[in-house]
Amino acid sequence: MNRFRSLIRTLGFDVQRYNANQVRVASANLKPKSAEVRGRALLAYRLKPFLLRPEEPVPASHTNFAESVLMAEVLCELGFEVDVIDFENETFEPRHRYNLLVSQRMPFSRCAGLVGDTCVKLAHLDVSHWLYNNSSALARCAEVRERRGVALNSYRHIEENRAIEDCDSAVMLGNSVTSATYKYAGKTVRTIPVPVVDAYPKPDKDYDRIRKNFLWFGSRGFVQKGLDLVLEAFREMPEYTLTVCGPIDREKDFEAAFYRELYETENIRTEGWVDVRSERFRDLAGNHIGLVYPSCAEGQAGAV
Repeated sequence: MNRFRSLIRTLGFDVQRYNANQVRVASANLKPKSAEVRGRALLAYRLKPFLLRPEEPVPASHTNFAESVLMAEVLCELGFEVDVIDFENETFEPRHRYNLLVSQRMPFSRCAGLVGDTCVKLAHLDVSHWLYNNSSALARCAEVRERRGVALNSYRHIEENRAIEDCDSAVMLGNSVTSATYKYAGKTVRTIPVPVVDAYPKPDKDYDRIRKNFLWFGSRGFVQKGLDLVLEAFREMPEYTLTVCGPIDREKDFEAAFYRELYETENIRTEGWVDVRSERFRDLAGNHIGLVYPSCAEGQAGAV
């Protein structure tokens, strides 16, 4: 993350300071590094990293903060002057002519309608197609209802959007399975890796000692991300241990439905939310042999 903080200090952007609740209406302007300006680009993704003071770290709670900084850096290196807005900004009106639009799926169609037909439009797809995501996740919830007799709203609902229909081409976090969910549109979709938010030395593991220690490490949408399946599996395998890292208290209905597995099963320990920059995270990584994460729909899971 030191690299990202360095980037923000040296990109040379001109931005005012805003309160956190004004991020959705603010914008930042970044100048190209070369003397020759190739054009002007509009980046609609995460604005928050560009509003931080130099000493403030880029948030590590999601990779999209780092993605936004890296995108801006690349565009500037290519010679574009870049205007950055937050993907939740619903009031933005352009004051300039844009040659390139790079936008996350949610604001894509609105932004595409603002920049005109001559602007090249690139969609950044960070999840499976919304129909695939929602139908797969709902099917998982239906399976829990049949197995456990409880209806849980434990999935990440993706809003209907037409980003793949309205773009000229797209980049996507994921693999061939994820890209196949967009194949119907006939657009060029290039897969790219999700960035890591920090780098760590390789842990010195005692493999004989930790060979049966596994992690589930993720955020909300526990049924979609397969935590229910992992809990039930490890409940039946007492010779293995499972540590659960995630904001369990933010899905009270899931916590209640799986209380026995989460808190009353000897070989399962619920850790809760873990900061990936913390010593605790490094300790967990060094004392578990692997991660189990049977998600039914992702872009590319940053937690993994």
